[in-house]
Formats: sequence, structure tokens, C-alpha cells
Amino acid sequence: MVTKVTGKTEVLTVSGGDAVGSNIFGDSRNHLRIRVSTNIGVHFRISDDSSLATTNDPYLPANSVETFALSTGDHFSVIRPAASTATGICTVTIVA
Repeated sequence: MVTKVTGKTEVLTVSGGDAVGSNIFGDSRNHLRIRVSTNIGVHFRISDDSSLATTNDPYLPANSVETFALSTGDHFSVIRPAASTATGICTVTIVA
């Protein structure tokens, strides 16, 4: 049995040219919904392996809030656009 921990939040610091992956899921990645908010524009990736976001992935604009569904084994990661020099915060919260 997999227990879902709703309300758990992780804050990712997005800077430089390196992707940042979320570790919020632990062993509870069984059909989760997450809410993602960011204060800078980021590219994001939801993958069924541990591959990280690249600047070719979908873009989430600054000050956005989106909800995504994940399945067992999925991972979430973000990276800032190549032309950006901003450092920002991306918050990931388990909502269901």
C-alpha cells in the first residue's frame, strides 16, 4: 500500500544552467497531483525516468501556478531558460 502525503511542499532554487529535480515524492508517487508555482520562467519535465529538464521542454511563465498529474515512477524537474540570468523559486506541493 502506498500512502499519499498531501500538503507536503518542496522549494526548488532555480539558478545557473543546471536542472533541478524534485525529491518530494519519496515512495508515494502513485498517481499524484502536484501544484507548481514559480516566480521566474522555467522549462519543466515530467518523466518516467530520472532524466532532467532541458531548455527544449515546455515553458512555464513567471508567476504561474499549474497543476499536473503524475503516475507511479514519474519525476518532475525544472531549468531556467538559457538566456535568463535570474535566480528564482519553484514550489512543488502534493495536492492529491
